[in-house]
Parts: sequence; structure tokens; C-alpha cells
Amino acid sequence: MKAFGTGVMRPLVLLAAAALLCACANEPIALRSQELFNDHLFAKPTVPIRAQDVFAVSDEMRQYLRDTLTAELKFRGRQQGLYDALYKKGQLQLDYDSGMTRNAAEAFAARAGNCLSLVIMTSAFAKEIGLYTRYQSVIVEETWSRSGDLYLSVGHVNLTLGKKQVDGGFGNAESDQMTIDF
Repeated sequence: MKAFGTGVMRPLVLLAAAALLCACANEPIALRSQELFNDHLFAKPTVPIRAQDVFAVSDEMRQYLRDTLTAELKFRGRQQGLYDALYKKGQLQLDYDSGMTRNAAEAFAARAGNCLSLVIMTSAFAKEIGLYTRYQSVIVEETWSRSGDLYLSVGHVNLTLGKKQVDGGFGNAESDQMTIDF
């Protein structure tokens, strides 16, 4: 019985190995790049999107800084005052909304946004009050999203606030920096 099982198994194993090798021998089908960039397949935006609008501070944002945050920024310091406005109850009261990426003014008006929208809004405020900003891509587990036939890699960003360097300085001290993460 043992000899019979070995004699039948050997040809089956060889046949399976040959089938696997044949499968690996086929070239993958290459996508033609011109099909990926057909602008006519996408609807035109209903509102024009301009690069200069991304970090633009709206009149409402300036009014919020002037009327609500000025005293807090002087009392607590610019970094801590901005941090408190983002996270304290009774201040901005931001909501996380992954539905779309907004510019600074849109995120402020909606009091909501995804991590990139909220980083953009915070950076616009920070620059308006004279803080240095550094953007960071955060290493997270790879996540994918799909919208119709479009696949998107979903990442995470945050920013670090620091005081601007004075002439002759050697850089920002670590204690002068604060990371904001949504």
C-alpha cells in the first residue's frame, strides 16, 4: 500500500509544480497610462480651487482671533493659547469629518475637517499670529479607501508649532515646540 501511494503522489506533485511554474511565466497585463489621465472623465469643480486659498485666513478667522483669542494669546502665550482654542470646551469645538478635505476658511466655518483640513486651518492661524509651523506625515498602518473605481491610500498628518527664530539664533529649542494632532 505504501508503494502505491508514493507512486501516485509523485506524479501529482510534479504536475502541480509544473502548473504553478506556468502560472508564474505569464506577464502581468500592463495598464496603459494614457487611460489613467483622461481629464474628460472627471466633472469640473463647482467652485474654483486655487492654491492661494488653501491657507488663506478669512475675515471671520481674523475676527475670531481679534475678539476671542487676543487676551488668551497674551495671557497663556501664542502656542498654548492656540492649543486651548483647538481643544478646550467653549472654544472652537472642532469635529472630525473625513468626508472631504477643506481649506483653512472652510474648516473654520464648518468647525470640522479631516486631519489635513484641521492642520491647514491650525497652520493658517499659527502663521497669522507669528508662529513657525512644521508639517509631518505620521507613520500609521496602511489603509485604503475606495470611491467608485478610484482607490485612495489614507494617511495621517499633524503639525508642530514653534516660536519663530530671532536673528542670530541657533534653532528652536525642543521645549519651544508643540505638536498638534487631530
